[in-house]
Amino acid sequence: MKRKVLFLIAALMAAVILLSSCTLGFLNSMTFDIYPNADKYDVGSFSYDKEGIEKIVIDWVGGRVAVYEEAEGGTAQLEISENSATLVTSKRMHHYTENGVIHIKYCESGFTGSFSSDEIKNKELFVVVPVGIELVINAISADVDVYSGYISDGTNKSAETAQPASLNISSVSGDIYIGKTKCDSAKLESVSGAVKVSGEFKTITAKTVSGDISLDKSVSESAKIESVSGKIDAGGNLSSVTAKTVSGSITIGGIFEKADISSTSGKVTIGDFDGTLEFHTTSGKLKSSIPHTEDGKTYVFGNSGATAKVGTVSGDLTVG
Repeated sequence: MKRKVLFLIAALMAAVILLSSCTLGFLNSMTFDIYPNADKYDVGSFSYDKEGIEKIVIDWVGGRVAVYEEAEGGTAQLEISENSATLVTSKRMHHYTENGVIHIKYCESGFTGSFSSDEIKNKELFVVVPVGIELVINAISADVDVYSGYISDGTNKSAETAQPASLNISSVSGDIYIGKTKCDSAKLESVSGAVKVSGEFKTITAKTVSGDISLDKSVSESAKIESVSGKIDAGGNLSSVTAKTVSGSITIGGIFEKADISSTSGKVTIGDFDGTLEFHTTSGKLKSSIPHTEDGKTYVFGNSGATAKVGTVSGDLTVG
C-alpha cells in the first residue's frame, strides 16, 4: 500500500510539473516555458469550423475553464473565447490549430511577469465543442467545469447529454466538475481539488491526493478511484468499481456487480448491499444491521451475485 501511495503522489506531482508551464509563483512573478510553434499562435477569442477537428488541448493556470457542447440545431461555426477585454496581448489566450488539433495556451509563450488577483479570478475560458471531440485540459488553480448545460447560439437549447470521444483532465488545486456526459473514457486527476462526476462512461479513472472524489448518479462499466486522504463517494450504477485510499473515507452506494475496496485507516461504508462480501482487516470491525451469515472472513447478505472485497488495516466497515 505504501509503495502505491508514493507512486500516486509522484505521478500526480510529475503531471503537475509537465502541465504547469510556469516555473515561479504566479501571483507575484511567473515565467512560462516557450512552447513549440509559438510564432504561429494567434491571440484572443476566435471561432472555428468543426470540420476536421478531432482534439482540443487546453493548458490553463488560474480562473476557470467552462466547456459546452454545441446545442442541437447549432451552427457549424463554433467559438472559443475568454474574458480578456482588459488584458494586454501577452496575457491573453493564445491558440493554434494544426492537423486537426486546437491548442489553447493561457498566455504568450515565454511570458514573464505578473497577473493581479483580479486578472486571475476573471480570466475565464469558454469553449464550445461539437460531438465526438477528444478533450484534454491541464490546469493549475483554475476550476474546470465541463458540460453543465448552457446556451451556445443565443437560443434556449442545450445538449441534453454531451458526447465527447474522451476526457483527460488534470488539475493541481482547482476543482473538476463533469456534468451530464456520455463517452467511452474519462481520466480525471487532481492534487487538492475536488472531482465531481455525473454521466455515463465505459471506463472512468479518478485520482487525487487530498481532494474529495464524488461519482454522483454515474454509470460505468469500470470505475477506478484512488485518493490518499480525500473522501471517496461512489454512487450510481457501476458494474465494476475499485476504490483505494489511505486515510480518507470510502462510501460505495447504488448498484454494482463487483467492488474491490482498500483503505489503511479510513472507514468504509457500503450501502444497501445484497451479495457476498470478503472483509480482511487487522483491527477494523464490521458493523451491519442487515441480516447476514458469516463464514470466517466471508459474509453473505441476501442471494444476489454481487461481490465485494474490502481490505483495511484499522478502518471499520459498515454495511447498510
